Amino acid sequence: MRLNIINFFKLFYVFILASLMSCNSNPEAYTAEPKSDQWWQDRHQEILSADKSGVDIVFLGDSITHNWEKKSYGFSIWQQYYGEKAFNMGFGGDRTQHLLWRIENGELSNVNPKYVVLLIGTNNAPHNHPENTTKGIKLILKTIKTKLPQSIILLHRIFPRAENQSNLRLVNDEVNQQIEALANGEDIIFVDIHDVFLDRIDNIPQNIMPDGIHPSTKGYEIWANELSNYIAL
Repeated sequence: MRLNIINFFKLFYVFILASLMSCNSNPEAYTAEPKSDQWWQDRHQEILSADKSGVDIVFLGDSITHNWEKKSYGFSIWQQYYGEKAFNMGFGGDRTQHLLWRIENGELSNVNPKYVVLLIGTNNAPHNHPENTTKGIKLILKTIKTKLPQSIILLHRIFPRAENQSNLRLVNDEVNQQIEALANGEDIIFVDIHDVFLDRIDNIPQNIMPDGIHPSTKGYEIWANELSNYIAL
């Protein structure tokens, strides 16, 4: 009975939070939009001009994905597991609308990967109603399948963020419940590795994500090891 009461108040809290967010909800979560930052535009152009032949895995996402290529985060793990077989299309700070614009504007051209690893949405949490974020992810999936019909999409459950029961964690959990239904288990596979980043009381250990959102090198090693259960090259 106590567990049922706790679950009731948890669901009620999420409902109230979502209702409050809907007053300031930004529909651009599912409307493609570029960023004006020069580094962002430069990175986009670099991806367009890069040689992506021979790439078996494309990673799409925000700073969590971007940090695979940074020495203080995931670079050594990337070299160990992927090397030149994979291509990183993560952009720090991206929300669903920014990633949607990028893939609508050439980033998936001249590449034919076996797998697309998609992790996006946590940066929408402070700004968007969960349903808007889900619509953005749904459009991203549709665009990927249009441009790369033969690729298998590994759709990640958004990684845990902040403290257990925090606003951002609850918003992302709501999105995760919705996007799981977008996977079909065949060419779109839902990858839920949520628990490997948490301790026994569902908090994030500092040695895995020191700031509660970005994995450490150890966190990237955990991620790569879990992904190897889904990737066969």
